[in-house]
Amino acid sequence: MNIGEAKEELRRTAEIYLDTNEYGEYTIPYERQRPVLIVGAPGIGKTAVAGQIAAEMDIALVSCSPAHYTKQGALGLPYMAKREYGGKAWQISQYTMSEILLAVYETMEESGRRRGILFLDEIHRVPEAMVPVMHSFLQNKRLGGKSLPEGWVIAAAGNPMGDGIGQLDITMLDQLKFLEVEADLGAWKAYAYPQAVHAAVTAFLALCPESFYSLHAAGEDREYVTARGWEDLSGALRMYEKKGFQADEKLIGQYVGCKKTRRRFRECYEVFLKCRERFSAADILGGNWSSTLAGRAAEAEPEERTVLSHMLLEGLNRLFSETAGREAVRRRVGRLLGNALPRSGEEGQLPPYGHLYIFQEQLKEERRRRQAANSLSPSLKAEYTEAERLTAAYLEAARREGDIHGQIMLFKREMENLERESGKQAERAVAALKEGMSFMEEVWGRGHELDTFRKELAANPFSSRFSSPAALPMSL
Repeated sequence: MNIGEAKEELRRTAEIYLDTNEYGEYTIPYERQRPVLIVGAPGIGKTAVAGQIAAEMDIALVSCSPAHYTKQGALGLPYMAKREYGGKAWQISQYTMSEILLAVYETMEESGRRRGILFLDEIHRVPEAMVPVMHSFLQNKRLGGKSLPEGWVIAAAGNPMGDGIGQLDITMLDQLKFLEVEADLGAWKAYAYPQAVHAAVTAFLALCPESFYSLHAAGEDREYVTARGWEDLSGALRMYEKKGFQADEKLIGQYVGCKKTRRRFRECYEVFLKCRERFSAADILGGNWSSTLAGRAAEAEPEERTVLSHMLLEGLNRLFSETAGREAVRRRVGRLLGNALPRSGEEGQLPPYGHLYIFQEQLKEERRRRQAANSLSPSLKAEYTEAERLTAAYLEAARREGDIHGQIMLFKREMENLERESGKQAERAVAALKEGMSFMEEVWGRGHELDTFRKELAANPFSSRFSSPAALPMSL
């Protein structure tokens, strides 16, 4: 399976394991909840999916690598305790809290989340002395005689396994949910496009899909290219361009460990720089392109056409992501304003300003708890930041209004403004999509470029609301 399918399977596992009946008991008994073991080559996104699921389900995440623990750290330190059995006193050895379980309990305490995912990363690197400990933990969810709290799903990830923890016998495998993951460019695009991965990277992978992922670790001649490397290179390129630094093959080599691939990408990046000088994606998506620009595009080489297409995709994907983000902010802030209104005017009740202040503090606490739970994704962080900024502005405006009636009218106006601005943002995204596709049809016709553009566009999960038949040019 690919990483997208593995993510969906892990999400389903978390949902069924955390499902409870009318008495609050887990539908699948805790002792029968199998840990999920995701096995695949490095850098394909195994670790990232746990964080994405925690953010989407609003549950906690504790991620650790057992390879970094000593046996004492994983089990806890031994100490002598006294117990009485059959009327006779005995000294027995017990253990202090395991560092792994301690991280879970501390996260629960700080975040207020009682449910979560314990993610054991790089499990294939567990030292030999720790192998029996990890085997036992995966089987019975206990470390040093202390149990993982109910409501926590165990997921582990590792590279294709050889020695140590990888030597899983049939009995052990029969107690795990085993997911084997392979690198898949299509699945990666569904993640990469909403993250606005650099157009030079997506264009290169469209031209050279075979260069997406490779590992050659024979002897000293080790070469590697991973999905993680492409995403990190994308971020580096953006910052180099912002700072005016020259992105050369030395920079590329810091993220792409294959000489042939980095050389080919450098050539593609030079084409990108050339296209950026000759074509303005912003003007095309804004409908401001000239006949001169269209003529240059019509005469462009196939590689240049691919790069220009991905420049347009990059602009559209950014618009789609921004629109989704603003809609999320509108819903969140709209609820805060709406919740402040029904109570207004009631005798002895706080004015809208007072209620909104309380909701603002709750919003800050919600963000703090999510951060403590390690379930605050970058998009959620941006959503909270903007929601807090808007709420602070509304509070300041309400303070100046003074009377309750003025505050009510202010909040109603702002709710309408939020709805209107969100609608305008969506209209801009649809208009940009129409302009981009109209440009491609007029310049290149309804050929290979347009078909490929449609397929690449569909890879972004945010694009579906903008690419319905009603959103496309009539001629298409």
